[in-house]
Amino acid sequence: MWILVYNNQIELGPRQWNRWIFQSWLDENLGLSVNLPQQPPDSNPLIINENTRIIFVFFAPEPSYNSRIQQLSGPFLTVSHDYANASWQVADQDIEAVKLALLAQLAANRYQQETAGTTISLQDQALLVSTDRVSRQAWLNALQLNVETQTWKFNNNTWLILNNQEIQTVVSALAAHVEQAFAREKTLHDQIVAAGDLATLAAIDINWPVVNPIA
Repeated sequence: MWILVYNNQIELGPRQWNRWIFQSWLDENLGLSVNLPQQPPDSNPLIINENTRIIFVFFAPEPSYNSRIQQLSGPFLTVSHDYANASWQVADQDIEAVKLALLAQLAANRYQQETAGTTISLQDQALLVSTDRVSRQAWLNALQLNVETQTWKFNNNTWLILNNQEIQTVVSALAAHVEQAFAREKTLHDQIVAAGDLATLAAIDINWPVVNPIA
């Protein structure tokens, strides 16, 4: 990265080397017609005149930080005659902004869990049942038909003829699965809202335990 310095003020950059952009600035602002090299001159300074130079910027590595509650500020430039150093600073985010971001991610995580499917035991088989909102409505509709038997195909290509009691079992299991997802979201939601500092927010785990459903 390079900067153009005029009268000890940064006028252009930091930016990747582009001779045309630097030449255009010199021409338009200083009336200087300069032919700069096509390729960047390593890290050596280009002295245009006593007031104008193009110098290389050495960037310090980005410090580690917790992106949930902190943000990176910079780069901050320290300019010498022949080069510049760029550094970064870690700053705390606004606590209310962090809370809003966490609540939004929590809701997204809950929805993913809500619709991820659940394993239900039917006729001595463990079956993965979809829990998206369309599937749940389909099971509820089937229950309300109150017919003697219905044929269902499950996610692993298993076909079963279910009676009304078995359909009730599925509907109840789906409702319990959804309730667990929302209950966990409510618990974590309350913890986030009540948090009084960033360290407390950083410690709240808004993910769900990993479960390996039957494929």
